[in-house]
Amino acid sequence: MYNPVTIVLCISWFMLSSHVANSELIEKLTWSWNTVKMNYKAADVIATYMKGPNGDEDGFIIITGGCDHVDGNVGADDGNFYCGSITDKALKFDPFGNSFSELEAAPHKRYRHSAVAIGKKLYLIGGRDLQDNFVEEIDVYDTETEKWRTAGKLPNDKSVDLKGNITVTSDLAAWGYEDHIYVAGGYSTDYTSFGT
Repeated sequence: MYNPVTIVLCISWFMLSSHVANSELIEKLTWSWNTVKMNYKAADVIATYMKGPNGDEDGFIIITGGCDHVDGNVGADDGNFYCGSITDKALKFDPFGNSFSELEAAPHKRYRHSAVAIGKKLYLIGGRDLQDNFVEEIDVYDTETEKWRTAGKLPNDKSVDLKGNITVTSDLAAWGYEDHIYVAGGYSTDYTSFGT
């Protein structure tokens, strides 16, 4: 269930704890570079890391949505870029096996969205459809059952409710902590950016 949150406080806390966690993590990681091709071409996808059954030892990345038009986002005479085709595809990347596998398609096609991993579930939030409307539905992928479901809808009343809380946006930041999802920023229907 979606509950609007106080974005400013969440961002301040997140930035502080993220700095501490990243400095500890960098000391433990060995960085390497590898090139792997996805099963299809797409732009504006979202890649989300998820822990595996044994935690980070068998973690994986789920890639969702995106612009899958053969020419990608195409420039128009008005100076903007548009996508002629978007996808509901989902891929799982195994960094240990260096391979992709296709997952069940998500319930709604979208791009310019965000995704959050909480426990064994991946939540897709916001984004736009092919007609440039916001995608209100929150789609949830359960990594144990390997099935998608739609958990509900975000309110869509011009992107901001009467209290100033962000409802549906595109190009947003989202993250999870414990069993809560937090969102910040993004674009409104007319591509005005939110400063929260």
